[in-house]
Amino acid sequence: MNQQWKAPSAASSRSSSQRSNSSSTGDTQRTSASASSGKSQTSAGSASELLQPEDVHAALKNMLFPRNCDTLCVLGQDSRSLAEYPGVLKLKVVYSLMVEQRVKQFKASMVLKQQPRSVEGQRLFGRELAFYRHVDPQLRHVMVQTMQSPVPRSYLTRGHCEVPKHRNPSMPFHKGAPEPGCDVSAPSVLILQDLSVDGFRPAHQQPEMDYRHCSAALRALAVLHGSSAVVDRSDPKLKRGSYLKTAFPFLVPDRCMTASQESLYERGMRMIGALGPHMEPQHLLPGRDVSKVVRFLQRHLHRLIEDILTPHPEQLNTLCHTNCMSASNLQFIQDQRHRPVQCKLIGLGQVRYCRPAVDIALILFCAADREVRASKVSLLVEVYREEFNNTLEKCQRKHHSALPTSVGLLSASHLAEALMETKLLGVAMRAMIVATEFGAAKKGLSDEEAAVREFSKNKQYRSRATEAVRDLMETIEPYIGDCWLASEHKQCPHHTHNNKFKPNPVLLAKTKHTTDN
Repeated sequence: MNQQWKAPSAASSRSSSQRSNSSSTGDTQRTSASASSGKSQTSAGSASELLQPEDVHAALKNMLFPRNCDTLCVLGQDSRSLAEYPGVLKLKVVYSLMVEQRVKQFKASMVLKQQPRSVEGQRLFGRELAFYRHVDPQLRHVMVQTMQSPVPRSYLTRGHCEVPKHRNPSMPFHKGAPEPGCDVSAPSVLILQDLSVDGFRPAHQQPEMDYRHCSAALRALAVLHGSSAVVDRSDPKLKRGSYLKTAFPFLVPDRCMTASQESLYERGMRMIGALGPHMEPQHLLPGRDVSKVVRFLQRHLHRLIEDILTPHPEQLNTLCHTNCMSASNLQFIQDQRHRPVQCKLIGLGQVRYCRPAVDIALILFCAADREVRASKVSLLVEVYREEFNNTLEKCQRKHHSALPTSVGLLSASHLAEALMETKLLGVAMRAMIVATEFGAAKKGLSDEEAAVREFSKNKQYRSRATEAVRDLMETIEPYIGDCWLASEHKQCPHHTHNNKFKPNPVLLAKTKHTTDN
């Protein structure tokens, strides 16, 4: 029993991605909850060290746009670090402006993000910078005025990032006041809207969310997905559904998982391998062969996750957050009864182009609490689909778009099929996060030894870990009957054909290419 749970080496578990992506994964120091939240070490510095006076002036002009700012004068600024978000500063600015022929003083609050030190952190920061500089203005362009953007407004994007590879004549690159030129010697920074001014706060139930928080989060994601679907089909010179990946290649990275996600995966698999021998088989797969599922999981889970994160040529692909494995990258505004009514998405360094069901699966099967996973999934899927359809219809009316109807673009059956195929991602990520909750090395113990000790004495952790591993094994078990895997994997037992699970042709072609070479 112990031998079958032995975790594979990192080299074997990632062999497929290493063959197709020979570049290194960068700094993988972020693990567990910090990996899912996108936090990383950053270079220290105050706002006065990071910003020039003209930067603050330009950020204020963008914040006040379309107000006339000819008389704008910055009087002072101060900043403080946000403990819950390392590397992020809250910037307070005092400024004067002529209003009704009188000069008045005002205060403004903004959020300043600075470029991290690590290679992986810089890569993610560059992606977020490119999103706010080039992609977000286009999303806002297709939205009607009554719609609320699901992401904070950007006031300044200073630094190097990828430029669009294709110009869409119907889409803007920037809206509002022009930004200062890129100073090569200056550090890259991003100044964003301070959501706390409007009452947004992190969820209190971290890391798991209840029904109302999941509903608000899915509505925000539906607006992101729906507006990006309109943008993706807006260029008359390109095939519909190909503009985003053509203009912004960074949205389809070669590496399906970021370094922090790879780190979480590897560490989670080690923890599961250490905890597995201490779990009773009847608590995992009663009456079934656990060893066969364990072998398949250890050998093929990484490849299946790659498949899910790869854009699908036959299904709808949109802009996706992919960093919503917990509530740490979501903020909510509540009503007087402390119920969440609106959500904003933050931490967009892992934004990518893939199926919208990826985000839905991460919310429903990773970030949600047990009650939601057990009985509220179908209700929340309908909440999402209704908001997605409303977003699409509003954007279509504004631009007199010739897009297919919302029902034709994302029908209930299409969404159900995509969610069934992406569920494994959410279940797997939850298993990794739960398994690593108490896996921090202490008192000379290795991570695995610390996790096993906690598992033996902590009933709540034992119950959560067993439930998460059981859900993972039950979700991946039907894949064992599929015969679409590459020839090098055909030694695994395949006894039946299950047409419910279809391979992603893009990844399958890549698999055949790498194995042939």
